[in-house]
Amino acid sequence: MKGFLMGLGILCCIVAVTLSADSQTKFDVGLRVGMNLGTASFDPDVYPISNGTTKTGRTGFMVGGIAQLEFARMFAVEISPTFVLKGGGYQGSDGGTDVAKYSELDFPILFKVIFLQGRFRPYGFAGPNLGIMLSATRSAAPAQGQSQDIDIKSGTSGIDFSLDFGGGCEFEVVKNIGLFLDARYSLGLSNLNSPASPNNQQQAQGQTAPSIKANGFQIMIGSLYHI
Repeated sequence: MKGFLMGLGILCCIVAVTLSADSQTKFDVGLRVGMNLGTASFDPDVYPISNGTTKTGRTGFMVGGIAQLEFARMFAVEISPTFVLKGGGYQGSDGGTDVAKYSELDFPILFKVIFLQGRFRPYGFAGPNLGIMLSATRSAAPAQGQSQDIDIKSGTSGIDFSLDFGGGCEFEVVKNIGLFLDARYSLGLSNLNSPASPNNQQQAQGQTAPSIKANGFQIMIGSLYHI
């Protein structure tokens, strides 16, 4: 799956650049900020979802840059390196929480369709996302008492692959400068739990280590400068 996503991204970039050779092209750069409403899926669940135990998420900050190539008037390829906070976990009936927290440098490669031309430009997009793990902690906060953060990076995969898809719109405020708002869902594909790690407690106890995948609903605003 990892090789397929990487190959797909490289192939689509090559096709986009090749097509642009015979089309009117524009190159755009910009900045974006936003929020990631993160969740995590565990398989099997670490805690049984019963007796008041529920899943909980992590809301995280996002900031990054954009480099975008537009071609054929309605298509674009965007690469947007982004720092993002992800994670999720469980909340007990007593209010205590156990949450995995991740910080990543993501590199989504998005393939966009721009539906209208003019000052108002709605668009849709989808594409693979390669994340590089920067830090990973497990935050356990009992209902009564002090929370404890444990560094779990040694037991966490260094790469996080996901699939991003969504849509948005851009509005030209002055010539060659636009503001945009978009929303997307990031579907985690990689197991972030590294079962080979000697620090994995479930494996050390002879239990099955859960598969952990980070997902998130993301809302972002930003600006684009059309060179």
